[in-house]
Amino acid sequence: MKPFSISLVDWSGRAPQLDSKDAFSRWVHQPYPIEPDGSYKPACTNVPARLRGKSSTLSRLVMAPFFELIEAHSLDASAIDFVFASRFGEIQILESLFHSIYSNEPLSPVDFCNSVHHTATGYLSIAAKNMRISRTVSAGPHTFAAGLLESWQLLANNISDTVALLVADETVPPFFVPGEKERHSYGMVLLFTKALLAKGDSILLPDILDAQHNALSATDWLRNRKAEVENS
Repeated sequence: MKPFSISLVDWSGRAPQLDSKDAFSRWVHQPYPIEPDGSYKPACTNVPARLRGKSSTLSRLVMAPFFELIEAHSLDASAIDFVFASRFGEIQILESLFHSIYSNEPLSPVDFCNSVHHTATGYLSIAAKNMRISRTVSAGPHTFAAGLLESWQLLANNISDTVALLVADETVPPFFVPGEKERHSYGMVLLFTKALLAKGDSILLPDILDAQHNALSATDWLRNRKAEVENS
């Protein structure tokens, strides 16, 4: 039996100072330090204003590239399954809530609603009018690989035709995880399908297991992947 493979259709992302697909792509392939910017929020023009106003920063970091890819490939946003891969989820909001509790201040109702780890999938489902599969994985340094594996199995088992792997994390307050290397917030979307597109697009299960074995981040995986294709 021929090994089952999936295709990476396209990907995009957002981070402080990287407010477009091209800027984010250049940074992934030639990374450099990014200064944290707690005020940065992607525009998300495809999201209704009222929903956008309530959305958390982490939600907007995945909604912006998601709708960008949907528009670029003329896809139906309501027909795509989601896998959300995040080590810490809404950790910045959690820090804010803890600070309010410690300071004996009233909790923000919006922050409380947005403090769920996978808040982003809720807002994205509403914005995309999507009632399909939405799954969440969190596996420490293996989180991206776990998201890849979950996306692969949805396609391999004919559960899904197209999967959007949402990868996002925020700057981690040092008292949560001392020494944690995540220095800035970012959000990414990788669009996968069962259809094989072109040379270099095919992704096999061993490729995913290698990502797990080496605890690769999404950016490291994409960078290594480009190098392999260029050297093939």
